[in-house]
Amino acid sequence: MKYLIILIFFTSSVLFPNDYMALAESVTKPPIPAMFALSKAQNLLQKDDVAGAIMVLSSFQSKAPKTWKPGHRDSKGYHHPGVNLVLGNCYLQIKDYKKAISFYRESLMCAPDYLQPRLNLANCYYNIKQYDKSGNEFLLGYKISKDKDPSLLYYAGLSYLTGNNNKKALETLERLVSIPDLILRLEWKEAVAHVYLLCDFPSRAIYWMEQIVKDAHGKRKKQWQELLLHQYINLGMKEKALSYARELIRDDPVEPEWWKGLAHIFLLENRYKEALIPLIIYSYIIVPSEEEKKLIADLHMAVGIPIKAVPIYKDIASVKQTPDIFERLAYAYIRSYSIPEAIEAVDNAIKNCQADKAGKFWMLKGRLLLNQEKERESIKAFKSAAKSGKNKGMAYMMAAYACLNLEDYIEARKYLVMAGKYPEQKEKARNILKRLKGI
Repeated sequence: MKYLIILIFFTSSVLFPNDYMALAESVTKPPIPAMFALSKAQNLLQKDDVAGAIMVLSSFQSKAPKTWKPGHRDSKGYHHPGVNLVLGNCYLQIKDYKKAISFYRESLMCAPDYLQPRLNLANCYYNIKQYDKSGNEFLLGYKISKDKDPSLLYYAGLSYLTGNNNKKALETLERLVSIPDLILRLEWKEAVAHVYLLCDFPSRAIYWMEQIVKDAHGKRKKQWQELLLHQYINLGMKEKALSYARELIRDDPVEPEWWKGLAHIFLLENRYKEALIPLIIYSYIIVPSEEEKKLIADLHMAVGIPIKAVPIYKDIASVKQTPDIFERLAYAYIRSYSIPEAIEAVDNAIKNCQADKAGKFWMLKGRLLLNQEKERESIKAFKSAAKSGKNKGMAYMMAAYACLNLEDYIEARKYLVMAGKYPEQKEKARNILKRLKGI
């Protein structure tokens, strides 16, 4: 918590008897014995002797009658709220939060409208992760404070937010920003925007995010700009998103995220040509990730420039050899009419693939070899496809076609009979076998 100006008072004038009433009008002036004990504690605290201050005040309180209860007469101030406040502050200083809490509660039992122990109690609850209790104490502090410091609502809201009590956080922060004529701090606007997003009210968050990007600077501003652009896209505000992305690029053309965001907007509308240009610019500004490189290559394929996709897929494959990337590279070569290179890429896919999942690659290799009039090699590939793939009927059918090209009708009949055992190829295989009877 950042409220330490109010939350910690080790050298504050709360310990000086003459200023005591000025700080807490709701608390009566401590009796002389209590003033002396507080003064001794103050001197020790100024020397950073927290343990000594605790000993002085504890020793003073130990002289109190054991039968004393809140409401009873306390002529010497053993249980004065100020004494308990300072003891609480001492334990807060050494991070013994449980003891600090007990003394703040004692102070509040005698003076429930005493603001300082109330806020310190909220701080302790926050430190021991009892966030709802912390928020409740900050709200009570706001209620009893004369100047109605709006920061207390902010800290209450943050406490609820930290404890995932989003509903209570939303209620508290909305109360804060609804105060008439209040000049809102940047962090207050950020908290409201966050809670709207967490409560799944992105359309309400948009207004505050737009205000934030006007006020913020540097890295903080950029983070909110990214988030705002993302929300425009998520909410389907296409024109707004496109306009904002272009505005961001005009203001900072070397920021890669803006080019990436612009590409994303075009991709959502399947405008691949428009998406490709900002992604290429993005790749000039920053080294793209593997997935980003793959996307750029895929877009080159989609817009009909496979020759540009080839070096990108090769670059990815040089680092990470996976069947997927070799398959993409193979198709890029095929569409670039580089069949020998495509076959090599398919071989690499097979090498890096589990045997039981290599069927589709063997099929592709067989088709490519058949296209190159390398029938005998293609037959071997189709046989391998039948062994390791699911589409065995098609593999046997393609092997039969290769045999027919070679006029090897005996082998062709063998593969046609095997293909005919599968429903999808049964009729076609039967018809070809009929025509082969006369040969």
